[in-house]
Amino acid sequence: MRRKSIRKIPAGGYCYQLLKYSVDDKGKPYWATRLCPYFTRKYDKRYRGKFPYCKYINDFGCGALDDQCKECGIKMGEDPGIQKAIENYNDNQNTQ
Repeated sequence: MRRKSIRKIPAGGYCYQLLKYSVDDKGKPYWATRLCPYFTRKYDKRYRGKFPYCKYINDFGCGALDDQCKECGIKMGEDPGIQKAIENYNDNQNTQ
């Protein structure tokens, strides 16, 4: 069996990495993200539907995955993209 790499898992408490955050001329925010390669949706026959699933821990988790919150516990430190987005947002608020 192939070993799973933690290098691919984004830093922070979510199953995605914030790549870009900006605010348009009307003040509407938008952002670009990269989803963790281990996050997917999988059919659960007990509940007859597709639900968020972490391929790293091979589990549906306890419900936090619905909001793309990590359940694997890997690289839970602060996502540098989030901090940069907060600074960018604050800068935009100060210039208006």
